[in-house]
Amino acid sequence: MPGSVFMRECEMLREMSDPTPALAMVAEEVLKPRMVYLTAAIGELLHCAPDDPTVLRCALSVTSQFNSLLWTKGVAKLLDAEDGVPGSIDEIAEHITRFSLGGMKAVKSR
Repeated sequence: MPGSVFMRECEMLREMSDPTPALAMVAEEVLKPRMVYLTAAIGELLHCAPDDPTVLRCALSVTSQFNSLLWTKGVAKLLDAEDGVPGSIDEIAEHITRFSLGGMKAVKSR
C-alpha cells in the first residue's frame, strides 16, 4: 500500500535526521540491503564491480532523487502546494528511471 510505504520512508528519514539507537537497525535492515541490491544492478549496467566508486556514486545519485522527492512532498503539503511535484507516481518513476539511466550512460562512456 503506497501510504504505508510513504510512512515507513518518513520514519526512516526522521530516524536518520534525529538518530536514536534504532538507527543501527534501520541501517542494517533497510539501507544496507537496498544498497547491495542497487549497486549490484548498477554494476551490471556499467560492467563494473558493485563496490566500484563509480557504481557507489551512481547509487547515491539514484537514491538521492527519491529522498529529495519525499522531502519535497512533505514540504509541499505543509505549504498547501500538493502539486509541488508534478505528475503521478508512475510519471515520476519513469522520469527518475530515464534520468538515472541517461546519467549512467554518460558515466559509462567516460
